[in-house]
Amino acid sequence: PPLARPQPIHPSPMSSAAASPRPLQSHIRSLMMSLTSSSSNKSHSFPLRQCQCPCFPIRTNTTVHQGNAASHVPQPSQQTSSLSETQKISLLASPSHFFTTLLSLISNSHSRIILCSLYLGISVKEQKLVREALFQQMQKFESLKVYLYFDKNRATRDLKKQKSSLDLLRPLLETFPERVVIALYETPVMRHQSMFLASMLPERVNEAIGVQHMKIYLFDDSVVLSGANLSDWYFENRLDRWMLIQNESQLADFYERMCARVMTLGSSFRVLLLDDNGNVKRDGVGESNASTAESGSTPSLHIVTTKPSPKWYFHYMQPQYDWDKPVTSSGGTSSSISEHQHLLTSPVQGGVLELNSEIKPVGNWTTKWRILKASFFQAHYARQALETWWSHEVERHPYTPIAEDVQQTDNTPDTHIFPTLQLGSFNFHNDRIVTQKLLDHMSHISRVTLSSAYFNFTSFYTRSILETKCCDVRIVTSAPKSNGFYGSKGSSRFIPNLYSLMERVLFEKLEQYKRMSDVQIHEFYMGNGWTYHAKGLWFIDEEDRVPVSMVGSSNFGQRSVDRDVETQIVLVTSNPQLQEALYQEQDRILQHCTPMQSVEDFKGDDRECGPLLTFLTKRVLKKFL
Repeated sequence: PPLARPQPIHPSPMSSAAASPRPLQSHIRSLMMSLTSSSSNKSHSFPLRQCQCPCFPIRTNTTVHQGNAASHVPQPSQQTSSLSETQKISLLASPSHFFTTLLSLISNSHSRIILCSLYLGISVKEQKLVREALFQQMQKFESLKVYLYFDKNRATRDLKKQKSSLDLLRPLLETFPERVVIALYETPVMRHQSMFLASMLPERVNEAIGVQHMKIYLFDDSVVLSGANLSDWYFENRLDRWMLIQNESQLADFYERMCARVMTLGSSFRVLLLDDNGNVKRDGVGESNASTAESGSTPSLHIVTTKPSPKWYFHYMQPQYDWDKPVTSSGGTSSSISEHQHLLTSPVQGGVLELNSEIKPVGNWTTKWRILKASFFQAHYARQALETWWSHEVERHPYTPIAEDVQQTDNTPDTHIFPTLQLGSFNFHNDRIVTQKLLDHMSHISRVTLSSAYFNFTSFYTRSILETKCCDVRIVTSAPKSNGFYGSKGSSRFIPNLYSLMERVLFEKLEQYKRMSDVQIHEFYMGNGWTYHAKGLWFIDEEDRVPVSMVGSSNFGQRSVDRDVETQIVLVTSNPQLQEALYQEQDRILQHCTPMQSVEDFKGDDRECGPLLTFLTKRVLKKFL
């Protein structure tokens, strides 16, 4: 049964005394300025260009919170299949509504669809999404182009059994080779030691090294930002967050460009098809054949599948970092797609990795040495390219403060969106810097709710929580039985225990710093097979409204900062309806949470680690959680 709702934390005398030396709105304006300038960065270890964010002002009109997580899955009658164009921002609160919204957005797309996720499942609902909705829409509109971006290791899991994400997408690529782009991201850490890691680490384990973890679902000029993957769990009984932003072409164009940049970094791959004669099906790039592929002179970095029996060839792409020129086009869908297509199909030279019974490098040692040597310099040049491109985006979309004495009109923005990007493997830490800035502003907020499905805060986030003594903080994470890894097979069955251990480490620090009165850890448990995957941050004012929130893919943990590719948005709004909707979103989560009140709460069979595992987790494994 659902656990009792936790009692509110009463502010300490020190908290109320230091609550608001200046009006809250003044602090929010200061926060917004800090997100678009580098002057407030306290750490000199990061380049200034990583400390800023582009800004997208929005007039939200009306905002509706759709669905109800507390009542589990809403009935179909409660979920409209059509979306109102007057609702600029909608918060979805149930997995089933997330699925129906994706179907509705696909059915209304005419020019572009981008699905960027960790992976694509292969169950019934995923087949309906791809082989019915996407397939039918591409048949209806010849101008529609589809870009599918996933993590290479996760999307090719069970590839030998023909049960991977690529196997589900194969008919779509066969039917529309000129209008479907499939690209897979591999962390450069794998490529640095490709001759060793690629052949030594088994499936699932290799994903601990780092993955593409962004969740961006783009349909024409509408974007869904979430932490949810495209899998049946996330469509049925895994609680997450989903924000739909409609009819914002500049924001959609930005995310299209960002996906293209990330997926063309050094260790990405392109999926192409060979016809019966061994030639690559024309896809707007050109044609080549199998012998050309094996010689390492293919026109693009890609994975090639052959017919009728699927064989997969993994081609390493020489990184291209010619992004230093700002985009001069006027924007819009067609020009953005043209730029996108160019980035994904630029000529490259590379070596070949073949996946049949095992993964192993093929080719002469000269090719292997070229790949290995290039990879050592890859992160440096990629970071420079990312910083240059990111600074162009900041200049292209600056934050323009609105003076308080300016007359408000129907077109005056009431919401600002600041996207972030994190690629720790390339030493690009924009999301970490921005998150740190928000945590540094907690002292001016009445309450803060911070959620991470996989609890393993970094040391600098932990330090901010421990040292900020002027606000009440609720930290929400999943109980072991609500963890998606609970009851899994193999070594992954211990993962919920490890996260519980890291939870206990923070709890003991709270006791040590005497912060138990104003910082509480809450565990989510709803029963009936529900798991918890929500992540983000809510700043709550004294009127129980949320003027500032973070939404995205990051879990605020070690691997989110150092290993995975992550993106979030900082949403700052003065719209009362949106503020109330954001408050209700976190309140519904808290209805199924219970506070951890003593060390005894961390005891139990589903939390036990043992001395050796405890030692390894605190010293080594926490870097991969």
